[in-house]
Amino acid sequence: MQRKLEKNCFPIAFDLDREFLFEKALQKPRKVFYFEGKARDNYYYAPFEPEWLKDYIRKSFGLKGRWNMKFVYLPSGAVLDWHVDKGTKCAINWLINNSKASIEFRDGKYQYKTAIINTSKEHRVVDLAGERILFKVSCWDMTYSELCQNFINRYVKKK
Repeated sequence: MQRKLEKNCFPIAFDLDREFLFEKALQKPRKVFYFEGKARDNYYYAPFEPEWLKDYIRKSFGLKGRWNMKFVYLPSGAVLDWHVDKGTKCAINWLINNSKASIEFRDGKYQYKTAIINTSKEHRVVDLAGERILFKVSCWDMTYSELCQNFINRYVKKK
């Protein structure tokens, strides 16, 4: 079945061991994220790049160019207002806790467990009733449509 490519958020069925990732996320020291020289007090991260996982992600998604992996933490009550991610074109996000908050683009809201996200378009996260923890793969050298097409070509059956 051919899947419709959403404009900015493409929910996918590609699971990782969320329990393992959640445990690791809780163990990592959180760093404050800086954007344009200013600390974001509602956005924290922790790099997480074991080689075995990097190899698996690279092969599974056909990643090329520069990319990295990290945990992202948004505290309860935080608002991550309209923004474009710093220098990246797209990302793969795995929600690893039970946050129900949506990501919102100018064209609408999306809820997902795992999704390819167009980080070059303005988006925000609001309505955080509890902490939101993501495992995020950020890509600098691949566009949203390239990454989505890689996924579709590898994993979506055509009729």
